[in-house]
Amino acid sequence: MAITMVLVMILNGITPYLADDFTYMQNNGLVDIFYREYQQYMNWGGRSVAHILVRLMLCVPKWVFNIINSGVFVLFTWLIYRHITMDDQNDHPWLYGLIVSTVFLVVPYFGQTTLWLTGSCNYLWTSTLILGMLYPLSRVLHGHTVKHVWILIPLGLVAGWSNENSGGAAVMMIALMLIIHYLMVDHHIQPYVMTLIPAAIGLTIMVMAPGNYVRAAGIDVDTSLYGLIHRAVDYLNIYIKNPQVLVVIVGYGILLLLGLNHKINKEKIWLSLAFMLSGSACSLVMVITPVAIGFDRSQFFAMSLYVMGTGILLHGLNQVFTGFKNITIALCGLTMGLSVFQYGYALVDIGYLYIQYLQRGQTIVYQKAMGNANPVVGEYNSEFYGPYNPNYGLFDVTNNHLLDTNKDYALYYGVDTIRSCDMTMYDNVYEQGSPKLMNIQSFDTYMNTVVNEDQYMVFIITSDMDQSYGSFDPWLPEGVDVLTQPYVVMALNFYGYDQIISDEKPVEMYLSIYNGDQEIPVYLSSYDDPNNSDIVIDDVEYTLNNSGITIVTYDTTIGKVTDVVNFDSEHGLNDAVRYHYELGYNLQWDD
Repeated sequence: MAITMVLVMILNGITPYLADDFTYMQNNGLVDIFYREYQQYMNWGGRSVAHILVRLMLCVPKWVFNIINSGVFVLFTWLIYRHITMDDQNDHPWLYGLIVSTVFLVVPYFGQTTLWLTGSCNYLWTSTLILGMLYPLSRVLHGHTVKHVWILIPLGLVAGWSNENSGGAAVMMIALMLIIHYLMVDHHIQPYVMTLIPAAIGLTIMVMAPGNYVRAAGIDVDTSLYGLIHRAVDYLNIYIKNPQVLVVIVGYGILLLLGLNHKINKEKIWLSLAFMLSGSACSLVMVITPVAIGFDRSQFFAMSLYVMGTGILLHGLNQVFTGFKNITIALCGLTMGLSVFQYGYALVDIGYLYIQYLQRGQTIVYQKAMGNANPVVGEYNSEFYGPYNPNYGLFDVTNNHLLDTNKDYALYYGVDTIRSCDMTMYDNVYEQGSPKLMNIQSFDTYMNTVVNEDQYMVFIITSDMDQSYGSFDPWLPEGVDVLTQPYVVMALNFYGYDQIISDEKPVEMYLSIYNGDQEIPVYLSSYDDPNNSDIVIDDVEYTLNNSGITIVTYDTTIGKVTDVVNFDSEHGLNDAVRYHYELGYNLQWDD
């Protein structure tokens, strides 16, 4: 358990704040936290227990959360172990090792559900709450006495109010345990029946949240027969197309047949079936929800229940058939060996993300300190992303500064706006770009700045111009009108004089910049199609391929491009664009 704690803490330590973390960390004290959660309950969703935990954990330093979260994971795996064994006299280290490594290998999106702060509170923590609530019930089934039964009332409430499908599975497990105890043990209604009612109440409060209906109204769901069949197939694909699910299910089937043959304790068989049925229901209920169905974080608790159901049979066979201990040891060795490779990949993958996170933060802090309240950052490199990476499939800062994620990110760093761009443009321009120029959002202010400072060479092209560019006229030679001659190529401050070409047809210009003894070629072209309108300096294209006016500013004092900006009719001449907006939001989706 100590080794598990350390290994998970290392992964937690290199997991940065991501996506919803920046949203939930906004508060003005404890009262405001509950007020914001009330607003979310009314307008977005009913997971109040999970999201209050998220908001509270975002009030403490990240290193504190890392320790607590690692401890919760250890508690989670220990509860699985205890549900499986219920042995107060002996330790079973090989079985615990098998449980930990199996959980690491089979639960979906380990990074999102166990390492990411918002995700872990929604999935790992709520699952741990449920297993903790079910633990006394399991003990009673195994013949142990449970004191202070009253504590199960608040535990049942928060367990039911934890997560939509796992809360339902918790209610189902309580009911099945009551039935098993009544039929198999003493035919008496147990005092812990009181757990069922608060759990059902908690589930109802969560599911009936007005915010769920607000959110569902924005999701287009196909309610036809085709749509239902499609969702049913998606559900079956969870078991067919994911080898880790298939291995656990097949393994359970084999162990069940062996258990029946060796006549292990009937309560164990029925309890294992209860866990497996509840896990299946936890997945199946997704068919009637408006969200997409797949082997994603919504299946975290279902897979945990499958591991528990399978483990109960394995431990039962160990008790009646001594040879099975060697099988448990062999399985532990196999899963641990596989986990070593997965852990190594996760370490490199998440570590690379963390380095990028630190570099991004340094860029924003530097740009802010230099007066730029509108920094541009590079997109995270997702080439190596795997399911252990917490950013796998999450929303990141996009190229649209008006989206909520961008606004929350900007609020966290105390700047006006944040936008992202592809890494090539970031490396070539914005990483060491001019904070002064990058902070300018108005076309007129930008032009006045670059034209009146001798250190800048300014290259301008146009594409798909329209009458919204009246303010461009002061910068054109006398007699040139962009409405009738929309193809403009300009080189301002170019060695003491301007070269301007405007014509009714697409035009091109070839120039040279001299940096010491080095001659640097420059090519400019203006066309209707923004993909063909280019500004190329030393064989590197700096245009954003957007319509309207594109400006590339070259700083002669440092010998590099220091800003690239675009103004167009869609965004207006007071909203500078520093990304290729036709790419959309640059989201990363899993298969």
